[in-house]
Amino acid sequence: MRDARPDSGLPFMKMHGAGNDFVIIDSRGRRPVTTAALAAALGDRHRGVGFDQLAEIREGEGADFTLDFWNSDGSTAGACGNATRCVAWLVMRETGRDSVTIRIARGVLTAVQQDGQVWVNMGAPLTDDINGEHQEGFGIFQQNIHNGVRASTAEAYIRPNA
Repeated sequence: MRDARPDSGLPFMKMHGAGNDFVIIDSRGRRPVTTAALAAALGDRHRGVGFDQLAEIREGEGADFTLDFWNSDGSTAGACGNATRCVAWLVMRETGRDSVTIRIARGVLTAVQQDGQVWVNMGAPLTDDINGEHQEGFGIFQQNIHNGVRASTAEAYIRPNA
């Protein structure tokens, strides 16, 4: 995916996972390029590429790599589980490894490839909900009980058969 030619424009990859689509920009080895204006322009489904989230890969900061997330309106997002799985799969394919660590805004995650699937435990959701601003935990809409274990919606969605 990396292209060192200066006249190549902005290389990106379009990926999808579990019904969501993403633009992936690989900025490893250079400064990050995504701005609110660029994310909004690319995110426009009529005049741009269109996406649910944009994920920019950067050099790792205490992890194998760092991911920054942008919404199609140009605002930033703290995390995106499906984009994280897609990028983890890409990096595992590049490196030949079965697991990678990923730094996102809330900390370091581990992704594991097992039986042809990529699993990421995103942890409990951080939301502006009935529990108050940025409370970590389970509000009425986030709670999932799966096989007797309380899990975040992200983990239950990404690992439905766990």
